[in-house]
Amino acid sequence: MELRIERISVQTDYTIGRLLVDGVYFCDTMEPTDRGLVGTMTAAEVRAVKRKGLTAIPVGRYRVTLAVKSPKMSAKVTYRFCDGRLPRLVNVPGYEGILIHIGNFPRDTQGCILVGRNVERGKLLYSTQMFRRLYEVLQAAVGRGEDVWAEVRR
Repeated sequence: MELRIERISVQTDYTIGRLLVDGVYFCDTMEPTDRGLVGTMTAAEVRAVKRKGLTAIPVGRYRVTLAVKSPKMSAKVTYRFCDGRLPRLVNVPGYEGILIHIGNFPRDTQGCILVGRNVERGKLLYSTQMFRRLYEVLQAAVGRGEDVWAEVRR
């Protein structure tokens, strides 16, 4: 399965994108500000530009896993249905623990990718519903033995 995030609007404190699943629009995304990082940079080059929790991940293609339980998120009631095993992007240069999760505002990204509907400026709505739908789709793909990949584009 292929996820693709197409970044379409970079603002001072957030970036809005469109999430496609196997080429079909699924929902909108919100990330921290895109500071021009690319996946071919070394971790040291990324860290020289990155501001912790305030910088979008480098454009690139990353494997996604549901196998890792998030210590931070697993304590939240919202993620009890998935036992805290949120979609996690693997081997992102200069980053660890990049998740796709629920949130509405730039402060909620914590450096990760939020899903929802961008119908109000600077905000995502329906994030919980979109996350649950996305999780079901990803879980089904993993259940069929498919690898899941996420490509982030500008």
